Amino acid sequence: MSEAKGYLTGGYLLKLLSGPAVAMAVYFTLEQLHVADLEENAKICAALYLGMIFWWSLQPIPWAATALVPLVVLPILGLMPLPAVATMYGQPIMFFMIGMFLIGIAVDKHKLGLRFTVSLLAASWVKGSFYRLAFAFMLVTFILGGIVNQSVMVFMIPIGVSTVIRIKQECENQGIPVDEYKVGTFFALAALYSSEAGYLTTPLGAPQNAVALALLEQTTGYTISFVQWLVPGLVLGIVLLFIGLGVLKVMFDPGIKKLPSGDYLKKRRDELGPMTTAEKNVIAVLVGMILLLVIPSNIGVKGIDIFWVLIFVGLVLNVVPSGNGESLVTVKDLAKINWNIIFLVTSGVAMAGIMKNFHLIQWGSSQFAQVSGLALLSASAMMTVLLANFVHGPSAAVAMLTLMLPAALKSGINPAIVARIIPGVSLGMLFPWSGLGAALTFSSGYLNIKDMFKGGIVVTVIYMVLCITGFATLIPLFGAYTQP
Repeated sequence: MSEAKGYLTGGYLLKLLSGPAVAMAVYFTLEQLHVADLEENAKICAALYLGMIFWWSLQPIPWAATALVPLVVLPILGLMPLPAVATMYGQPIMFFMIGMFLIGIAVDKHKLGLRFTVSLLAASWVKGSFYRLAFAFMLVTFILGGIVNQSVMVFMIPIGVSTVIRIKQECENQGIPVDEYKVGTFFALAALYSSEAGYLTTPLGAPQNAVALALLEQTTGYTISFVQWLVPGLVLGIVLLFIGLGVLKVMFDPGIKKLPSGDYLKKRRDELGPMTTAEKNVIAVLVGMILLLVIPSNIGVKGIDIFWVLIFVGLVLNVVPSGNGESLVTVKDLAKINWNIIFLVTSGVAMAGIMKNFHLIQWGSSQFAQVSGLALLSASAMMTVLLANFVHGPSAAVAMLTLMLPAALKSGINPAIVARIIPGVSLGMLFPWSGLGAALTFSSGYLNIKDMFKGGIVVTVIYMVLCITGFATLIPLFGAYTQP
């Protein structure tokens, strides 16, 4: 009984009612405005979508449950039959994200990420310098962030915490004063800032990147290949990596520059032993994936795009042996996939298609037709930052991309630029609830909300400005898009 009472609290009921309340308010507002060029079905669709956004944001029910709402509401209102709605959910992005998550699971499960991290941290050029060790830590997080997405934080935060503890022990053994909390704060934020920079580099970096690719093609016809995403993303990501380190050195002085010894990292590396068959096979799959992502698009092979490659890799990981009697990933590993995120993203893309069918997206984009290029890009970035940090990144990205991609095209702005800016600034870092990366960073135990916000606001503003100016410059410069 107490469990049921806890569930049916006033706060929960308010969150639960927020979706229907917002949907009805939006519908009646549009009715009162007598928008001549907006059809009745489009008004209902707009109301439904905004109601879903509130449920995604406040989470009275799981994201996956909210994702099913159009399958229930649209048929019962007579807007679309169930098979037609269900067809809109049959998006390649669902299987793309399954493949993306399976890559992260395989790298983590077979400790390939751990080996790579410890090996770089134990490198001879790192020895003796705190800042070189911190940079090596950030570099590993940056690289893995673009490959195994946000799961990188799952093993980088524990590695950072254990490194801080060892630094403290080594310093105390040699009588060197050290503030464990300051060092821990530095490492925790180092992981957050470098992972956010790494997420920019490849389409695999974050779910928002996959959303951008799918919605860009669906709403504008523009496409971005893996290489087209990588080149400007890598340039900007490296710049942001060094800026993140600079902000940490200025704002969060660890109080230590010299390290007494790096032997504990070498010992940890040695404890891993020789590379296993599973690790070698994961590397082989990753190399094959990169070749498939790069070569076909450069020689004009049709049918092998980034979505196909990730689906194929997901299949291969379930076939290639690990050396212990099972494949690299098994049916048990499917439970580790973040299905909530997958359903949120898939339903967001599905709703974009439905709204396009009802001409709602076209109507929304026409409202921005007179907005200048820089103003539109700036507004897109600032609204996304606010939604991502105070609500949630993936839902913010879905909403903003759905609205702003066709608006950019209508205003004469290259929509590929918007498709890079919005996911780039939708990775919240101001509060523990701003996203998975922020939550895992705060869970280190070395960070308070004041320091997280203080550093986060500076880095967020810098990242936002550089994403706007950087992508607006680099994407046309490198021709990092394909027109329909």
